[in-house]
Amino acid sequence: MKVVVYGKKWDTFKDPNTGKDVDYAKLYCISDFSASEKANHEGQQALIVSVSHATVKDVPVPCEADLSFDNNGRLFSIDILSTFSAVPD
Repeated sequence: MKVVVYGKKWDTFKDPNTGKDVDYAKLYCISDFSASEKANHEGQQALIVSVSHATVKDVPVPCEADLSFDNNGRLFSIDILSTFSAVPD
């Protein structure tokens, strides 16, 4: 799925059950709807994609990327296609 990455976030929280620190990260993206969705969708969709701490640091903002997901909807690869000097309109 081709997307434009407009933002990213990473942080840590303490798990209340275990007391251990848990890292998380998110990518904030915009993409076109797929061909099958265009019959009853208009415009673009906003996505928040969960990624690892290690992964988020390697993703430039803004950029165009190709995201690949497994059958369970989990992200398994990110290919950076291009970067921008400013966020595109």
